[in-house]
Amino acid sequence: MTIIRTELGDITEKHYADAIVNAANESLLGGGGVDGAIHRAAGPKLLAECRTLNGCRTGQAKITKAYRLPCEYVIHTVGSVCEVCEVNSMPMKPKRPCRYSGCPKLTNHKSGYCEDHRKMMQQHYEHFARGYEHHKRYDENWRKIRNRYISNRPLCERCQSQGRFTAARLVHHIKPLADGGTHDESNLQSLCISCHEKVHQRRKSE
Repeated sequence: MTIIRTELGDITEKHYADAIVNAANESLLGGGGVDGAIHRAAGPKLLAECRTLNGCRTGQAKITKAYRLPCEYVIHTVGSVCEVCEVNSMPMKPKRPCRYSGCPKLTNHKSGYCEDHRKMMQQHYEHFARGYEHHKRYDENWRKIRNRYISNRPLCERCQSQGRFTAARLVHHIKPLADGGTHDESNLQSLCISCHEKVHQRRKSE
C-alpha cells in the first residue's frame, strides 16, 4: 500500500526523502525562492556541478548530488507545465501484460487489468461477492472454509497448471453445490477472477 504524507517544514534542514525536487530555471545556476534556498543550503559544490550540465530545457529534468543538503540527490526541473515536469522527474511505472488470460495488451494500472477488462472484472467480482454473502449455501461456515483454503493456496491453480503465477481471488466449486457438490477441499479450487469468469462462461454454454 502506498502512503502519502504531507508535512510542513524546511526541506533544506530536515531529511524527508532520498531526493528533493527543485523548481529551477533553465540555467540551473540558482535563483530566488526555493531554488535559491536549495543552492545556499547545498553550498558552492552544487553550483559547480550545475555549471557542467549546460542548463536544462523547459519540461525536462536533471539530477545532481545534494552535497550539504539532508538528502542524497537534487532533481532540478524547469517549466511551468507541472504535468510535464512530473513525468520527467519521476519515472513511470513500467507496463506489464494484462492479467486477463490471453490478452496481449500492456497496462500499469494497479489492478493489473487493461482498460478493456478492468470494468468487466470488477463487475464480475462484485456479482460473485454479493452471491457469496447472500446465498444461503455460502454462510459463515463457508467463509471460514474459503478463507482457510485460499490462505493455503494463494495462487490460481489453473494458471499454475499452465506455468503462470497469478494471485487467487476466489474459491471455486469444481462440482457446483446445486449439482450435489460439497465444501470438501477435494471439490475446491483457488482461481483468479479471469479463470473464474472463463469457467462460468463455459458452464453457461454447456
